[in-house]
Amino acid sequence: MTLPPRLARTRWVVFGTLSASHFLIYFQRLAPNVLAPDLTRDFGLSASQLGLLGSIYFWLYATLQVPAGIALDRLGARRLGAVSMVVAALGSAVLGLASGYGLALVGRGLIGIGSTPFYISIMLVIRHWFRRREFATMSGVMLMASNLGALAATQPLARLAETIGWRASLVAFAGVMLGLAALVALLVRDRPEDVGLPAPEAELAPDVEKRLPLGIALQIAWGTRSVWLIALMFFLVYGVVNAFQGLWAVPWLIDTRGLDRATAATLASWWAWGTVAGAPTWGLLSDRVLHTRKGAGILGFILFALAWAPLTLLPAIPLWSLAPLMFLAGFGSASVVITAPLIMELLPRQVVGTAIGLINATPFLGAAVYQYGIGLALDRFGRFPNGTYLPAGYQAVFAACLLSILGATLLMLPVRERPRG
Repeated sequence: MTLPPRLARTRWVVFGTLSASHFLIYFQRLAPNVLAPDLTRDFGLSASQLGLLGSIYFWLYATLQVPAGIALDRLGARRLGAVSMVVAALGSAVLGLASGYGLALVGRGLIGIGSTPFYISIMLVIRHWFRRREFATMSGVMLMASNLGALAATQPLARLAETIGWRASLVAFAGVMLGLAALVALLVRDRPEDVGLPAPEAELAPDVEKRLPLGIALQIAWGTRSVWLIALMFFLVYGVVNAFQGLWAVPWLIDTRGLDRATAATLASWWAWGTVAGAPTWGLLSDRVLHTRKGAGILGFILFALAWAPLTLLPAIPLWSLAPLMFLAGFGSASVVITAPLIMELLPRQVVGTAIGLINATPFLGAAVYQYGIGLALDRFGRFPNGTYLPAGYQAVFAACLLSILGATLLMLPVRERPRG
């Protein structure tokens, strides 16, 4: 069925505005990876303190996911998204202007709080504005756009920080985020019905939806076994992804390979390039080729493990091989795009936000645990006299990450999914 022209146009405006917001959220999420040398120098940080500064974003983000999901089921993406982007912008400015470690933690924490509802908001927009057969594809497009923000947080941020300083860079991005907050308020609408448009499919129309009491919604979302399996899988996979891509990749390359920051950031960017390529690919494969969400996810995690194994088992692997391995790791791990569509198809519409909030808390709890835990492990293994951390410390945490990826793959096997034609 062909969509009405106005519906076809408007849904891309809504989706594009929130995706642009998520671009900036991803940029802020991963910025400490490139800024780690500056943060360590200016605030005099140990590895564990740097890990806490990076991970406080994820501790707060994870803690607030379930409340954010409940709020979005009741308030909608437009109102909550605009206010949240203002909070994140304030956090970026506070971090950029911080005079000490304590205030830096406050700024980073505000960024985490303000970032909380955007992923769930985009998933709900996809659920309301797009057809079921488009869910995984649009999730992939969203993750692709978000990882362009991850790319901006690699070499471009490194160059910008060297040109105007890391503090001015964060303050400048705070201004951009305020502009996005205004656009969210002006352009985003929660559902087609809000602007007099029909739902894209009859099964999504409001006349088949009845709001459930909060207790029943929580019981349905939290009582579904597959939700918990996916949540634990997400904890393991994104714990690895965000720990490496979000904080420790550049320090690892500087410490073990002797690279300068710009070169290390460029090499680390291959992970984001892999995700940019992988996210829409896994969405299309899931929607149109494999016709299975779970199968696409398992295949992606196997590729992720194959890419990670050489980094763990071959510490002296040639430098030239790191770029293709990081690309493959990003490509394989991007198969997590299938999880939200899987949940949207498995559960009633009225509890999707609550369920995704529960699931989306776990990857960021994983990121917080892994980022901080890696810092503690590196401190425990010790440093060379020049301040760089021992390769043995990095290899130990890489081995733990490989086990996490393999465990996540096994957790997907018993997940239930809605049959697809």
